[in-house]
Amino acid sequence: MSSKNVIYPENCSPLTANLSSNDLVKRLKVLSNALGKLTQEEAADTDYRKLAMFLKSLELMNHKSKEVKVFLACCFVELFRLYVPAGPFEDSSDVFDVQSFLLDELKAIATAKNHLFGHYYYILETISNIKVFNLLIDMPNASEMALKLFKALFFIARAKDDEKIVNLTTEIIDSLLQEMDYLPEECLDFLMEHLVEPLKSEEVNAYNFAKKILIKSENYIKASLSTALGSALLEEECAYHFILKHCCSVIVELYRVNPVFVMNIVPMLEIKFKSVEESERLNGIRFYEKLATDSDFNVIDDHPLLWKQFVARFSDISANVRLGCAKVVGEILAIHPELTDELTEVLVMRSRDTDESVRLEILNIILKVIKNHTKNLNNELLNSVRARTLDKKFKVRKEALRCLGALNQKIVSGKLEGITENLNTTSICSKLLHTYYSTNFDDRILCEKLFYTSIVPFKLPCEQRMNILLNVYATLDEPAVKCFNEIIKQQDSTRLLMRSIINLDKGVDDSSRFNKLLVKIKQLSETFTNSLKVTEHLKQFFSCLQKDKRMLNLVESLIDMKYKTNEIEPVVKEIMSRLAKERKDILSVARLLLERASPVLLDTDALDVLFELVESVVLGTQSLEGISEDHYRSRSLDLLLLLSCAYSQVFSTETSLQILISFLKEQSEEAVVEIALQIIANVAANFRTHPRLQGLLISILKKLIEKGPMKQAKHAVKCFHKLCGEDNRSSFAAMFHGLKVRALEQETGLATILTSLGCIATCCPNIFYDDVKCVIDHLRNALFTSTAESSFDDSLQTKIAFVQLIVRWLVSSTSADCAEVQNCIQFLMSLVTMANETRNELNLKKDVASAMKVAAGCGMLKLLQLKIFRQLLTVEQYREIAFLTFDSSDIVREKFLTKLQKYVKDLKLSIKFMAFYPLISLVSSGNKKVLDKQMKMLSQSLLFNIHRRRQFVRCNPAVQADRAILLEYLPEYYICYVIYLLSYWPGYRKHDDIKALTILRKCLWFAIEPLTVKKEGDEFNYDFLFYLLIDLKHTKLQNELENTQQNEKFWALCDLALLVLNVSPHDILKKATSARQKNVLPTRFFNVSFKMSSNISSYLPVEMQLRQGKQKVRHVGSVSSSTSILRNQSKELSKNDDLEDSSLDESKLAENDESKLPVEQMTANGPASPALETVRKRGRPRKYVANTGESGVATPVASFASSLQIDSKKNGVDDDDADDDGDGDDAGEHRKRKEQLNSSSCSAMDHDEFSSKNAESEVGGVASDIGETPIRKRGRPRKYHTPQRNGSSASDSGSTPKLNYEAQSHTETPSRKRTAEIEEVTTPEIVKRKRGRPRRQTLDPKLPTATATPLAMTRRSARINRRMTK
Repeated sequence: MSSKNVIYPENCSPLTANLSSNDLVKRLKVLSNALGKLTQEEAADTDYRKLAMFLKSLELMNHKSKEVKVFLACCFVELFRLYVPAGPFEDSSDVFDVQSFLLDELKAIATAKNHLFGHYYYILETISNIKVFNLLIDMPNASEMALKLFKALFFIARAKDDEKIVNLTTEIIDSLLQEMDYLPEECLDFLMEHLVEPLKSEEVNAYNFAKKILIKSENYIKASLSTALGSALLEEECAYHFILKHCCSVIVELYRVNPVFVMNIVPMLEIKFKSVEESERLNGIRFYEKLATDSDFNVIDDHPLLWKQFVARFSDISANVRLGCAKVVGEILAIHPELTDELTEVLVMRSRDTDESVRLEILNIILKVIKNHTKNLNNELLNSVRARTLDKKFKVRKEALRCLGALNQKIVSGKLEGITENLNTTSICSKLLHTYYSTNFDDRILCEKLFYTSIVPFKLPCEQRMNILLNVYATLDEPAVKCFNEIIKQQDSTRLLMRSIINLDKGVDDSSRFNKLLVKIKQLSETFTNSLKVTEHLKQFFSCLQKDKRMLNLVESLIDMKYKTNEIEPVVKEIMSRLAKERKDILSVARLLLERASPVLLDTDALDVLFELVESVVLGTQSLEGISEDHYRSRSLDLLLLLSCAYSQVFSTETSLQILISFLKEQSEEAVVEIALQIIANVAANFRTHPRLQGLLISILKKLIEKGPMKQAKHAVKCFHKLCGEDNRSSFAAMFHGLKVRALEQETGLATILTSLGCIATCCPNIFYDDVKCVIDHLRNALFTSTAESSFDDSLQTKIAFVQLIVRWLVSSTSADCAEVQNCIQFLMSLVTMANETRNELNLKKDVASAMKVAAGCGMLKLLQLKIFRQLLTVEQYREIAFLTFDSSDIVREKFLTKLQKYVKDLKLSIKFMAFYPLISLVSSGNKKVLDKQMKMLSQSLLFNIHRRRQFVRCNPAVQADRAILLEYLPEYYICYVIYLLSYWPGYRKHDDIKALTILRKCLWFAIEPLTVKKEGDEFNYDFLFYLLIDLKHTKLQNELENTQQNEKFWALCDLALLVLNVSPHDILKKATSARQKNVLPTRFFNVSFKMSSNISSYLPVEMQLRQGKQKVRHVGSVSSSTSILRNQSKELSKNDDLEDSSLDESKLAENDESKLPVEQMTANGPASPALETVRKRGRPRKYVANTGESGVATPVASFASSLQIDSKKNGVDDDDADDDGDGDDAGEHRKRKEQLNSSSCSAMDHDEFSSKNAESEVGGVASDIGETPIRKRGRPRKYHTPQRNGSSASDSGSTPKLNYEAQSHTETPSRKRTAEIEEVTTPEIVKRKRGRPRRQTLDPKLPTATATPLAMTRRSARINRRMTK
């Protein structure tokens, strides 16, 4: 632009581009000052717009000098001031360029620290006052300039923390927003970007500036924000790219700045909650989480309807959405714990969710509530946690147990006093311990950890810990007490095994030591799991101990209880750290082993505290609310008894031993004295270090032995024996002779004297043998024939004590061949088999006779633990003892079975005595409740003993190698003794007695069922048991070789056992894979009198034989149903039979009428008829359909199902009547169609051929029409073939009318109409049935219309054919 027309203010020199920088600075400075002094009125008189255009045309805006540009900017600002509001420029491009230049100059204020700062500040202030940038509103590129303005001002605010500058920049934007109808999308995105992370934290000044803009311009920016957030929330296409991407974070920050901005936006989340897309609902939940978990505002109270919609999402069909809700609630409750009661219902509901992760998250929420806000916990949540302890998933069970453990830890630690008054927390400890009943190894390990961390926290001070231990043990229920005891015993067993292994490692290397070491390690691994990996890791762990002596010493001191409780944890850490340097792969197993072996429960300091507490309980000075004194006292003493077995090394302090002796005072109760004596017997060796206490204890024990009650005298003798050690002979001598004299003189208290004599004889075998024999001979006739006056109780106790004296004397004897021993055994057996006549001869009342019978029976069980007496026992005596199991007296059965279970459980009696258990089903009189309880108890005991013996055989290779020993431990062999005993049942008089066999069947089922149960690695060997029964049937009773009737009863029971075995409800029907081995039977009871395949007849009555439908069992040559099994067995064992001869043609089968099969055709049940078909339908229980073979001889595989007390439908056995009725409809339709075909004069198929094929189909129970229906493969559509017959063509059939199903189904929609047409075809037609549509029946075109036969006949099509025929 030419400078001629440019007007300058007064005293201002003209400007040219050729001037130097200094001259330009001077002239521009003078010009800016002059323009600053002018007013708008003066500017109106003189047109300075040309000056503005001239200054822009000089291109000084790109000058290299800062001073030039800053004064130029001052001039532009003054010109804008003079021409407010229109401005000095008419062209918008000029305005854009000048405003951009001003923005660039304003950025310099952020870094200017020299003399120019004042000029920059003046420019900023002037721009703010005159609102220079409001001119961009009418510009075409307003959005671009607005964005530049925002960036420049944010740059200034970010770098310059000056309140005045920030206020001026804020004023600039506020004035612009007041004039703008809407804020450009780019500017709004830029503003929101500085409001959220990461810029929120990285650029705090910019965040504060953006926040200040929002607060100041609330009324002008609210509309733009609502539009942008609404579009972003609904995910509509818009230009708000940043807001769309970070919508949730923007709304949260806006809510934090001012809830007004999003007051209308937040309720729109309900749209997301109700979206059909799962991802949308999840996004809405995450969005709501950010709002609800912010502590600066409370969206729950501000938007209650939205809160209800969120809670409703807990019932969402998607597991991911429910899980998201659960996680959000966990965060909400951490900030708003007062909402726990409101959310209890949904939390309890979701704790039973079908998805494992949801249940787990709910338990995590409850755990956080327990740890941080226990006062908000309620009984509903606590009960839901209790229920989850039985969840099928271990992770859920673990979390539930952690919840209960955390709550119990707070309770026992005293941190919740007054808070849990309304909570039902009484059974938490019991519930935790009940987990130990689980068969899962992880559950038991978790229970042990919770025992020391939550039930009795080991880190608490010993006084508090012992008080907790005592109170917890007193309040546990009976099942929990058993778990408690088992945990303590298991840990003691682990320490003993570890000590044995370490001692064996220190021994001399030889083969026996190595075998013993392997057995011990195997036993140790069985306490954890049956994994071979664990066994290998244990070997490596003990190998590392031998290499590292320091680690070995630490482990030895740990298991020998030489450390205090607070010292054990550092010791374990040191062991683990040293082990990690050697073998990191075995750390997990080593940690479990050390945690179980660590004696953190008790040490010497804690023991003294515990004894003082128990003493106060016994004296009655301490009580527990809700617990009776007697119960509290009994549990306290039981706890001491338990700990004395597991922590006997700890019971060595003078205080504890002194308190033990104080329990033996005369004024103490009998129960207290008895338990105290048992404790002393366990820790008697520790008294030797305290001679004064030992002498005091011996004097008390002598009094109890001579004049105490029977039980106290027995325990006192044991204590005295352990205290005296090797000098017991001289110590007992004087005492024994005094007792003997008193016994011969029949003084009062004879029961105690006899008990003491018997116990002394047991402790000192062969020393007082003759003396006890003399006492027995003297008192036998006196006690059982004397008419001396004595109280009934004293007489009964004395007689029982006399029987026990005989038993103890026999136990102490070294030989069982002498006549005295034989006479004593005969005397005991006479008491066991005592009849009414014998009772009258002995002058015994009925109650006394029952007590004597029990005492004698239990005594015999004790004797039979010794090998010499087991060899002496006759089979008749064995049966007489067994018959006590079903004695008519409830008391006799209860006491006898209690002793029997105890000895069998401890492996002191062999499996032949385990055969007594099933006889309980023979009880016909007595209290039904008592009988049911006894049967349940024996059933559980039988399961336990079978599992334990199998485990014992697995862990002992020596037992597996010796067949004779194996016969005593392998539980399957006890079936032989069960059948033997049942055959001598007095109620079983004939082998075909149906009534007796029905009762005996229950006994056999009681015996066989536990063998089929799979428990912790046990596998039921069906083949072994099957062959064992077969071998058993080929024997005779050893002492009844000529008694045909007794042997027939025995064989009939073998047949019955075979049938019961094959219809057991468990999944025992599997392919026989084991090789046939000859079973070794006990020759004492059985005599192998037959060759295999000789005794093949069935001795069961005909009514109890297997049937097929209404078909009766055929007897062929006196051979019935069991014949096929035995005949198949004989073929397998017979070496002379050839495989080819075993397959017979049809003519020979018809002639012989017997079903002979090769070994390869054995069924999954072992040798049986090949007609056994295992039909397995998808989604239904297994069905075992037993069909007859071509010979018509029924197989015994599914026989006797209808006579058993087992639901045949449940157990997979088809009932006879069910078989008859099941095919009734199809068979009826088939017969009708067959009659139609027979009556038809023109059939395209030969009648004889058709009838024969239908007859074959009818035998198999299948109603097929023509030929055999092919087996349809799973997943493929059915195909119906219409073959041509006899080579006829389509024209032979003539015109065939069409059948229209539409006329018969008027109510159906057009898409569901059914049509069936008879079409003329020349090639086979394949009709594929579409999924979801009814079958279309294609009729055979070669048959006349009246007798047309569908290839796949349905009931509907049958009715239609009948109508067409009419």
